Amino acid sequence: MEILDKLGEIQEYENIKMIPIIGNENKIEDLLDLKTGFEMGIVEVKECVPETVNTIIVINNAVTPLIIFDGEQIEGAKQNRIINQTIIIPPKTEMKVPVSCTEQGRWSYKSEFKHSSYFANSDTRRSKRQALDSGHDSQHKVWRAISDLEKRCDVNSNTSALLDTYNATKVKKDEYLNNFNLIDNQIGAIFSINNKFKGMEILNDSDIYKRYHDMILNSYIIDAISTKDEENDDEDNLQEFLENFSNLEQEELKSIGIEKVYKESNSEIIGTVATYKDDLIHATYFRKEKEEPIRDVLY
Repeated sequence: MEILDKLGEIQEYENIKMIPIIGNENKIEDLLDLKTGFEMGIVEVKECVPETVNTIIVINNAVTPLIIFDGEQIEGAKQNRIINQTIIIPPKTEMKVPVSCTEQGRWSYKSEFKHSSYFANSDTRRSKRQALDSGHDSQHKVWRAISDLEKRCDVNSNTSALLDTYNATKVKKDEYLNNFNLIDNQIGAIFSINNKFKGMEILNDSDIYKRYHDMILNSYIIDAISTKDEENDDEDNLQEFLENFSNLEQEELKSIGIEKVYKESNSEIIGTVATYKDDLIHATYFRKEKEEPIRDVLY
C-alpha cells in the first residue's frame, strides 16, 4: 500500500502505541460527515417502520453527499447502534442503513437519535467484520464483544450498553488521550496494544480525519485500558506487520449508497476499503483473532 510509505514517529503511553499515517495536502471532493451533519441539524436518523433492530433510516437533507463510517455509533431512539459499513448517501436522499445494536437490554424510546462521539471499540469492530466475513451472526458477536469489554472494565450496565462502558472509563481514557498528538496532514494511524499490532485506520483527508481522530484513538484506548494486565514482553516487528498487507485478496461487497466497498483479507488481516469516484475514502484493517463459538449470548 503506497499510503504506508509515509509514517510519523511512534507515540506511546502505557500499553498502547500509535504510529501516525501522513497524507498529502490534496483534498477529496466535499463530503459531509455524520458528526457535522448532526451538529448542523441537516441530518436525521430514525427507526424503521415496521421497527427492526438491524436497520435505521438516515435522511441527508444537505446539498452534499453524507458519509457515515463503519463502526460509528449513534445513541437514542429504542437502542444505540453502530454502522455496519462505510456508506455515502447522496444529497437530499433518504436511505435504509444496516446497523448493529450496541445496547442489548433496551427496546424502548429514549430520545431522538444523536451522535455518540464514539466509535465501537476496536475489538467489537474486528469481531463484527470477522463474523460478516465468515457468514456468522454478526449481531451476537457484537453483543458478546461488548459484554467482554464490560467485564474487563468492571462496569455493570443495566442495558449492556457499550456507551455506558465508554462513559464509566472516561477519566482513564482522557488520561491516555492527552498523551497523543494529532500531527500535520495526519490521515490515519496504526495501533499496537500490549506490544501487538491490532489494526489500522485511514480516512484519506486530513480535515475529515482531524474531526474523527479522538474517536478512532479512543476505540483502541478503551481496549488497551481493559487489557492492561495482559501486557507481554514480546514486541511485534512493525516491518513484519506491514508485510501482511502485501498479499491481501480483494472482493467487492454490496454497496448501500454511492460508494464502492471492498473486503480485503488474508490469513492475518481482515479489512474493508471504501472508495468514492475512484478515491480512497476510508480503510479499516484488523489483525485477525481466534474466537470461540457463541454459547452464552441471549437472544
